[in-house]
Amino acid sequence: MKAYILLCVFAACIIPSYAAPNNSLSRLQAGNKRFVSGYPQHPNTSLSRIRETARNGQRPFAVVLACSDSRVPVELIFDAGIGDIVDVRTVGNICGVTEAAGIEYGAGYLGAPLVVVLGHTGCGAVSAAVQGAANPGNVMHIFSAIAPAAREAIRVHGLCCKDKVLSAAVQNNVWNSIEQLYKRSPRIRHLAWQGRVTVVGAVYDVTTGSVSWLGKHPTEQFLIRERSFIPRIPWPPVLTWPFGR
Repeated sequence: MKAYILLCVFAACIIPSYAAPNNSLSRLQAGNKRFVSGYPQHPNTSLSRIRETARNGQRPFAVVLACSDSRVPVELIFDAGIGDIVDVRTVGNICGVTEAAGIEYGAGYLGAPLVVVLGHTGCGAVSAAVQGAANPGNVMHIFSAIAPAAREAIRVHGLCCKDKVLSAAVQNNVWNSIEQLYKRSPRIRHLAWQGRVTVVGAVYDVTTGSVSWLGKHPTEQFLIRERSFIPRIPWPPVLTWPFGR
């Protein structure tokens, strides 16, 4: 009995409690509505909030993978504050190994029940990928990751309507990033399969400030159950993070 109690205590220490993903999504949606209306509340931005999170650690309610574009300030567009959102940002909101690791930290260790992959209109990286732009620098790695989304948009819409192609490519890129997240992260797949974490796509309009919600990946059930993606050894739902919250 003592051993069982100790085991339960140990598990409680390393496994975060997960809130309902729908509650987190509702908070983001409500925050964006306030932002668009011009009447944000700027919650959790006080000095007391700073002290609280420094003392007690962070308990974010969402993880957002977004583009590095300076016109997409995540906390502002969702009217959120300190300790509310784990930001993972990179050019073109692609999901490589580093980005997947950041999402695992936010959802797998800190217990955020919602992951949002956020694309945006007028994305320069997506536009460059559609145009097949060449760049000798490191940014070519970004273009290579976005290229499948661009090719699919061109295949469907052709090159007669630039706006339609770019819009489709932005959305395709969101889906591709979610797919890459599931492929690269057995832990996120496991949490999604358990229903403890929800992963959704969205697109931010840089001209209006509003976020359009795309929902879950169209083939999510296949992605989280695909046998070739499942690790050969049992994967624990959460591992300890040695550096604190």
